[in-house]
Amino acid sequence: MTIDTLLKFFIPRNDVFYPLFDRDTVHLVSTAEQLKALVIASQPEERFGMIAKIRELKKEGNEVALLTYRELENSFITPFEREDIHRFSNSLDGVFKSIDFVSQSIRYYNPAELKYVYYELAESIYEITLELGICINYLKDAGARKLEIFTSLKDLTALRDKSRKIYLSGIADVIEKEKNITEMIKHKSILENFEKCIDRTSGLLVALKAILIKIL
Repeated sequence: MTIDTLLKFFIPRNDVFYPLFDRDTVHLVSTAEQLKALVIASQPEERFGMIAKIRELKKEGNEVALLTYRELENSFITPFEREDIHRFSNSLDGVFKSIDFVSQSIRYYNPAELKYVYYELAESIYEITLELGICINYLKDAGARKLEIFTSLKDLTALRDKSRKIYLSGIADVIEKEKNITEMIKHKSILENFEKCIDRTSGLLVALKAILIKIL
């Protein structure tokens, strides 16, 4: 048992981090929601507005990450171990950046059509962010919400695995059916950025599990 863990039994916990986690996950859900809207937008003007909004939300997420790091420097006691909070916050920030990267790749590649698999992946990423928010909310009373937390982790793992299957199916479909080589390269590149986003959510899940192993 580390000294931070031991001290938590004797010193009132610092709850400043929970509002930061809540704020970050709300922004993350909004970012994923914008990605969903982006991949079904039919007009370039609509897309540009949503891409700009995603970039704005990414910056807000980065601001929360910086606030979290600052609190870590200034707080004597924390609800979880410092390295776990830092890793979790960094992983959250990584998901923001990966969603932004997907939106920017859609902007720059500008494919002739936005494949339905884009929507399937965006929807799956959105579901992951929603479930993540639920799981983080349970952390505020982790001892009493063990069953809900384990159920949420199971759901998060299933959503991540579903996303990977959608990605693999989408790549195979593009390679098999897209006759225009230029468009195939565009779609393959965009889908690979979706895959990176899925990997980022997987990293976030690992960071969350690292916290839960120590507090449950």
